[in-house]
Amino acid sequence: MEFNLEPELRLLRAERLASDGCAVARAGDGSVVFVPGLLPGETALVAVTERKRKYWRGEARQLVEPAPERQEPRCPLFGRCGGCQLQHLSYPASLYWKRRWVGEALSRIGGLAAEVAPVAAAVSPWNYRNKAVLHWDGANLGFFAPGSRTVTACADCALLSPEMNAALPALRAALAGEKAGPVTLRRGAAGALASSLPGWADVLTVEILGLSFQVALASFLQVNFAQTEILYGIVREWAELSGREEVWDLYSGVGTLALLLAGRAARVTGVEECPRAVKDARANARRNGINNARFLVGQAEKVLSREFAAAHRPDLAVVDPPRAGLAPAVTEALLAAAPRRLIYVSCDAGTLARDAGRLSRFYRLAAVRPVDMFCWCTAVESVALFTRE
Repeated sequence: MEFNLEPELRLLRAERLASDGCAVARAGDGSVVFVPGLLPGETALVAVTERKRKYWRGEARQLVEPAPERQEPRCPLFGRCGGCQLQHLSYPASLYWKRRWVGEALSRIGGLAAEVAPVAAAVSPWNYRNKAVLHWDGANLGFFAPGSRTVTACADCALLSPEMNAALPALRAALAGEKAGPVTLRRGAAGALASSLPGWADVLTVEILGLSFQVALASFLQVNFAQTEILYGIVREWAELSGREEVWDLYSGVGTLALLLAGRAARVTGVEECPRAVKDARANARRNGINNARFLVGQAEKVLSREFAAAHRPDLAVVDPPRAGLAPAVTEALLAAAPRRLIYVSCDAGTLARDAGRLSRFYRLAAVRPVDMFCWCTAVESVALFTRE
């Protein structure tokens, strides 16, 4: 049930930060109020703009007592552009909250009391993105404003790589006269760029931990090269490979993780449902002279059921699913395959927690390490290690 009331001002103190970046406060009657732009510990005059049965929403109209963690956002568009949510919060404080969000999700959703390691921080949290989906409305190129489909024009994004920012005028010129729609821009090695616009290259080369990868514009790749090396380094360390193991990499994309693990395993099998990504993965194996990796096209649950029935059972399974997490059929196939170790790379703490709870029937959650892949954004990348009970 919703109530449409005129905004009313209340003096509220924020208690914590929700995983979408909104501060959480409580009204005098105990009602939970979500307030964008406010930080934990701050007091502000808040206009209540929406009341629902279980919570309210408000807008901070006047900051009365700022938190010591508050900082001046680097980008003048912060708050009007939906590209990031945490530039007003100090970087160490953002890492604290990301670690806490992962732990709270595992407890609340997964029912697991797990110790979450400190977040692997970025050496340089600015100008790190190697990919962006920008929006064009016929006149402006940029990101959607928060909660809307209105384009906020962007000339110099603090998150995009310098090469991508330098290309924005050329993109706008190429789009002149075109209809509204999304435009993908991606950076590769040595600053090379690819775009979804006609006439731009659609394949790039990238270097990760000593290997070279060919990546099509539409294929998945982590958005932060420096943090990707940290993330994949954790996976290689937790894999504890001796050279004798059978390894499966589900949602393998262009083969990055599979090929990085192949040098320490007997054989690696990648499973990916995008045919173009599998084509790139096979080419990447040849490019790097790797002969003990194979890549199969298909949905993970179907390939798993067929291959495991043929007794190709893994010692280690690595999964890097999309934000929706593992389909129940994939989880059941993994439980049936019973690898000794399972490493889960996640971009969403909620679905990681849900899947961890399902896996806990037969696996122990041995370690969790967030990696700050999306600096100044609320998204959290994590690596979780499961060991067979």
